[in-house]
Amino acid sequence: MAGFVDVHAHFLTDAYVARARAAGHDVPDGMPGWPRWSPDEHLELMDRVGIDSAVLSVSSPGVHFGDDNAARALAREVNEAGAQIVRDHPGRFGLFASLPVPDVDDALAEIGYALDTLHADGVLLETNVHGVYLGNPALEPVFAELARRHATVLLHPASPPCWQQTALGRPRPMIEFIFDTARAVTDLVLGGTFHISPSRGRGPGGLLEPPTTTSDPAEVSTGELPVEGWPVEGRPSAAAVRRAARAA
Repeated sequence: MAGFVDVHAHFLTDAYVARARAAGHDVPDGMPGWPRWSPDEHLELMDRVGIDSAVLSVSSPGVHFGDDNAARALAREVNEAGAQIVRDHPGRFGLFASLPVPDVDDALAEIGYALDTLHADGVLLETNVHGVYLGNPALEPVFAELARRHATVLLHPASPPCWQQTALGRPRPMIEFIFDTARAVTDLVLGGTFHISPSRGRGPGGLLEPPTTTSDPAEVSTGELPVEGWPVEGRPSAAAVRRAARAA
């Protein structure tokens, strides 16, 4: 019986942790501290639980700590480190590359480098970066390029900008990650990004329910609305929601 492939596996480097701490992330997303990580320990865990291979990525808080130039350099650094781990352990690890969003030009450049030079398996996008959510029209060139390449995207939760008021003093992965995933996916659908960019996506489902299956569109809408450009004051019909879900 073949083992499993873990597509939600994270790695760290000492240099990354040092930069995150310097940016004020001593307790990432409210967790007690930074975990210890090494390829050997990760492989030991995989072997123990029957995982054949794992696709590595850098988790929240990501690579953008407020400075575009520093984010560009850190994304390149962790992507090259991840690619080296993949080369050192052929067949055991893959890589979802980090992108320095919300800087669009730097993100586009890193997509090309990560996929063409490092041969990453896809990219990771956080649900938001400093309050910029993925449905923001400014990020459309990023999704268009990912769609052009038929790239695989891992959608990963992040702390929302309002976490101080909503996390109830608990680590954000317990509550806020789930809600922020739902918020980001809703933004992508209602903003039309999924229609523009039907890339293959993977990520936790958050609080989202399956699209409605009512046979009467009037129950949820006054009429058909195009997936791209749903008006803020209108609600999408059931058929429109299903089209967006299929595109995603």
